[in-house]
Amino acid sequence: MYDVRCVVNDKNLLAEGPVWSETEDALYWLDCLLPRPTLHRWHPKIDQHTQWALPDVVASLALRESGGVLLAARTGLHFFDPSTGELHLACVLEPEHPMNRCNDGKCD
Repeated sequence: MYDVRCVVNDKNLLAEGPVWSETEDALYWLDCLLPRPTLHRWHPKIDQHTQWALPDVVASLALRESGGVLLAARTGLHFFDPSTGELHLACVLEPEHPMNRCNDGKCD
């Protein structure tokens, strides 16, 4: 029998893109939609939940080998540093199509 239980009751609007960080022993995921796009991290061993408000709709995330997170947002690809909360635009995707945006994605 499985023990299924809620470990973070944050009432996300649209939780997507879970990614496990072996380095941090933590689970990352996104609450993708406005009015409150948010990046979440949960450390199960210490039951610590951290969240960062994001300035725009975010569709997916990937963990970087060098540390930090790559976020695919409506405005482009962004590097995010969880230790400082800093967000930096890496590139704009399809600037000639400003209504396009990323939707769901995974890296391996």
